[in-house]
Amino acid sequence: MTPEARVARIMTRLLELRLIEIVDTALENEVQQDLSNLIIKCQTTLTRKQQSSNPAQHLLGLITVLSDCINGLLAHHSRYAKSLRGRGQIPYPDVVRYLERRFSSQFQLLAQQYPILETIEFTNGRLDCTSILTLDKLVKGEQLEEFYWEAVLGLAAFLRMVFAELLRDEVGNSHTGRNLNFAWKAFLTEIDQEIHQYQVYRAQHNAQLTRGRDPAQPAPMGITQNWNHVPDNEGGPYRPPESRRRLI
Repeated sequence: MTPEARVARIMTRLLELRLIEIVDTALENEVQQDLSNLIIKCQTTLTRKQQSSNPAQHLLGLITVLSDCINGLLAHHSRYAKSLRGRGQIPYPDVVRYLERRFSSQFQLLAQQYPILETIEFTNGRLDCTSILTLDKLVKGEQLEEFYWEAVLGLAAFLRMVFAELLRDEVGNSHTGRNLNFAWKAFLTEIDQEIHQYQVYRAQHNAQLTRGRDPAQPAPMGITQNWNHVPDNEGGPYRPPESRRRLI
């Protein structure tokens, strides 16, 4: 066997074992550019939503950012998923079935932990959050804030799942993948800070109620005065909401 034939045989075997893969540099660059633009768009939207000083409105803004970002990732994956490449023009219903098969089970599992997610529909390959975005027509006050808070935690968890699966499938642990992961973590840090700041306000407000202050009296909220200066939270941003199960 000639050296060239032996090398070809070895390469073929390594490809079969998925120990190596052939990289389409042009496609990876396209994937990186598309995801980078999406991350920048999400960061810009988050910055705009930071302007609200009302706690419920701030949470609603986070829900909008998270749902838009998730749907942006799903739309991106419908174009660049590895199993959809090289098949020409794929009928949209087939793309939808692929996305729902890939992600709906994860979303359903999260809904067991965050029941408010059960009101969100995973349809046509995207999340329809209309029920939550219009919830203020049915629910008011602290109960509305509770629902919003639970939705933020659930959507933030799903956002991480979607991106991790998307990155693994599209570029893996390549140089492009590592660059994208770095940019993505920077965006997630901003999301975590917003969640953490609300947690601090929430802890202050609950402490006031425990001390017997008038519930109608506003807490000394970092959330309304200065979102950027709050003490560290050793518990991290993702604590499940209080276990008061409610019905809409």
